[in-house]
Amino acid sequence: TQLHLDRNNIGDEGARALADALKENKALNYLDLTSYGWPKESDRIGDEGAENKGELDLTSNDIIHPRIERIGDEGACALADALKENKTLTQLHLDRNNIGDEGARALAESLKGNQSLTVLHLKNNNIGAEGVRAMYDALKENETLTKLEWGARSDFCDVEACAFAKVLRGLKSKDATLTRLDFSDESIGDVEARALADTLKENMTLTELNLDRNNIGGEGARALADALKENKTL
Repeated sequence: TQLHLDRNNIGDEGARALADALKENKALNYLDLTSYGWPKESDRIGDEGAENKGELDLTSNDIIHPRIERIGDEGACALADALKENKTLTQLHLDRNNIGDEGARALAESLKGNQSLTVLHLKNNNIGAEGVRAMYDALKENETLTKLEWGARSDFCDVEACAFAKVLRGLKSKDATLTRLDFSDESIGDVEARALADTLKENMTLTELNLDRNNIGGEGARALADALKENKTL
């Protein structure tokens, strides 16, 4: 069962109402709160309409247009709280919103106990290195998530915060569960590509890896190619 609310004007208030519904709903398994393109005025639902919806796809909620309400940390925290109780949701899409470190930390904390979510999309938000670290720390305890997407505007390659290093350590863990990982638009260069290649030689779960639109050159490509000779799953 699915709920699609893309190209709307939901914002944090609508997200809170939907989060409350998720605590009681026993059927919904797909929730899309992504934000794509330029929403049409006639397509926007708003908070009042959102309160009466039973499925959830919040794609395109105030991402580009200044008059549209995007989901921020407040809405993300409400959804995270709902994930601690909800037992049926398997996919949550929050791309192109305004979620920062606070929201990412809350979502990460909910993942530690959640046993149903398998796909989480957080591309094109405002998540910094602190949020990235929290999310990958949570993956050490989570046993169900198989696909995690970051994408542009996260401080994924913040060397000082060692967020990238934490990702690699998690992928090497014997308890790793991720099968699909999106590192697109993260300014990954040859140095990071070599480190990732070393990880791939040990990882036994990844079947899909997205490195689109980065800064990987011939050196990084050769390292990844060598890793594929040893990797048994990708």
